[in-house]
Amino acid sequence: MIHDLALYHSDIPVGNVEKSALFDLKVLWEGFEKMEENA
Repeated sequence: MIHDLALYHSDIPVGNVEKSALFDLKVLWEGFEKMEENA
């Protein structure tokens, strides 16, 4: 959700480094959610 808000619903310019970091956070967050579902 943070990833989507920052990239698509913001007037703040986001560079490639920021996009990459936000994508990494999204992947990490999704990984934690999957681990929680399997626990």
